[in-house]
Amino acid sequence: LLRLLLGFERPQGGSVTLSGRPLSSYGHRELAGRIAYVPQAHSAPFPYSVKDVVLLGRIAKRGYLRQPDDADRLVCDKAIAQLGIERLAARPYTTLSGGERQLTLIARALAQEARVLIFDEPSSALDYGNQLRLLARLRALADEGYAVLFTTHHPEHVFRAADRVALLIDGRI
Repeated sequence: LLRLLLGFERPQGGSVTLSGRPLSSYGHRELAGRIAYVPQAHSAPFPYSVKDVVLLGRIAKRGYLRQPDDADRLVCDKAIAQLGIERLAARPYTTLSGGERQLTLIARALAQEARVLIFDEPSSALDYGNQLRLLARLRALADEGYAVLFTTHHPEHVFRAADRVALLIDGRI
């Protein structure tokens, strides 16, 4: 389902639309400006700092070749602060715990400034306290007008953060 919603797969029937347009009609950069995705797990091949990983979320706005400017850095600093990971900003991403990496990727998605946020088990690597803080942040983002979609294996999480729920059993809703 997530692969369909992200445009990685084509539907066997019907269509997937965003703002009334078929997802397939969007270019990669335009789609990245509208949808941000946070995978369940991620490993970086290089020891980028947390701030640099978050800055990568700005590529959808500025392109690959333009260097980040002060406005990009301000957006990144705000995203880092929203997740409460300022203390990690200078640390190499490769040295972080799984939960710290997850929070960094969520900050990257926020820095992308897309209005649709898709999370694949965003709390999977987080301790209980950070799970609760993250769910509160997802709820706040939805209240701010973001479309927030997340998967979870924890039914109690939907009570804290979701307005609507789709339960999948054997690939069917």
